[in-house]
Amino acid sequence: MQGISQSDCAQAIALAITIGLFPIVGFSTLIITAIAYLRRLNQPIAQVFNWICGPIKLALIIPFIRVGEFLFGADRFVLNLRELSRQFYENSWATLSEFAWTFVHAIVGWAFCTPIVYLVVYTISKSVIFRMRRGDTHKTDNL
Repeated sequence: MQGISQSDCAQAIALAITIGLFPIVGFSTLIITAIAYLRRLNQPIAQVFNWICGPIKLALIIPFIRVGEFLFGADRFVLNLRELSRQFYENSWATLSEFAWTFVHAIVGWAFCTPIVYLVVYTISKSVIFRMRRGDTHKTDNL
């Protein structure tokens, strides 16, 4: 993390984790690449933390759907992977159209949570980076 300010590093980590949790698989890498480029944040740091988020993203898809359903006052989506796979295999477009609102609920649920996730991750990241750098300074002072 040499050559990067604490704030920039913490922003790259917070951005990557927040966007990395985007509930539609396959979009977060593109989004993070674009935002990190525009904000001149460290791409390698952003991408590493994005990739680390993969399993967490999968675990949070249903909770994001539930938050979106709550916000929309929608009926609960019941996930039956066997039925979903069969429908998708038979007619992908019809299946995607049928579940479009579920995707919307997931995205809205994620968007609702993003400010909190970003602030928590940024605060923790900045604190950890500060401690790491302070520890490195103390080590070099003792040499």
